[in-house]
Amino acid sequence: MRITPDMKNIVSLKSKPWASFLARYILGGAIAYWLVHTDSIDLDVIGHIDFRIAIVALGLVSIQFFLAGLRVSVLLKSAGINVSPWRCSLYNAVGIFFSIFLPGGISGDLARAYYFLRCDTAKGISKAAVLGVLLTDRIIGSAVMVMIGLGACTLVAGTLGIAVPLLLAIWIAFVVSCLIYLWLCRVDLRQWAVLNRGIFLSILGPLASLLSNMDLRSHSRKTLAISLSLSLGIHLSLIALISSFADILKSGLSFWQIMGLAPFGLLVNMIPLSPGGLGIGEQGFQSLFAIAGGSQGGNTFLLSRIFFSSPALLGLLVLIQSFIKAHRVFRPREFDVPLHLTASASSSKDKVVTDSVRLLKND
Repeated sequence: MRITPDMKNIVSLKSKPWASFLARYILGGAIAYWLVHTDSIDLDVIGHIDFRIAIVALGLVSIQFFLAGLRVSVLLKSAGINVSPWRCSLYNAVGIFFSIFLPGGISGDLARAYYFLRCDTAKGISKAAVLGVLLTDRIIGSAVMVMIGLGACTLVAGTLGIAVPLLLAIWIAFVVSCLIYLWLCRVDLRQWAVLNRGIFLSILGPLASLLSNMDLRSHSRKTLAISLSLSLGIHLSLIALISSFADILKSGLSFWQIMGLAPFGLLVNMIPLSPGGLGIGEQGFQSLFAIAGGSQGGNTFLLSRIFFSSPALLGLLVLIQSFIKAHRVFRPREFDVPLHLTASASSSKDKVVTDSVRLLKND
């Protein structure tokens, strides 16, 4: 068979995503290998986890898990989609599963969006609206996480060695970003969606169209306030988890220092260079702890990762259940029509026999 240039282009387009995907796995594995063989992380620290530590860690993870599900449920309800907090938690677990095995947190958001769109209560709701809810969920969570980190860094800036001008510049950038987001939530972007002249407007127009379809304005101040409060509980629980392992491993840092450093280490872990931030997060925590004069940053995050990633097992069970439900061999409803047809055929046959006997008697 002759391979045409068009066929070569198709093969090239299909191979590029897989090549990028494989390269990120290789990069993550290489970073993890380097961390282990340079003693930045030590897999033997897993032996520090006993029954008591595991119970406390799972308790903190459970708080994060249910509060995160409740936050998504509140945001969905504000957009006209009623999904129970428990189901939202299950779909979040599916998102965690995909985020672990695929580079970048957006893969988990797409998986969550797929399940939310399949809900009966989401009928008639646009995909953009669901994506808008998940975007709001991620932005609120990230903003609260950064705010906690900046607040703690401000309190212990001297012990962390952070220059005041740098800290002030970060605060200004953070506040300006939050104000821009709040403005986007209130302004009507549909008037921008039609602007497509020039290079800048050709980019701004489609972006504004997407954001207007997401309908970020649907969330009331009360909804945003509740979501912010839930995010505060989620991240304080996560920081308590990280701090507990840092204390067990004798990192040499106080709770306030870890509260200031952990949010930025978690942001580093979100960089889509490897599946689930494998190796990236450990190196980020190792460097941040070292800057503050501490140690065991990589090991601390390694132990924390084991627990805050544990809901992925529940997400796997949801995926397996969905697969079995969609591909089960025996479906009783499939036999309803054949049985009905068989019954109809039998009744027709009996009628023919009865009519034949009646004709014979008449003869």
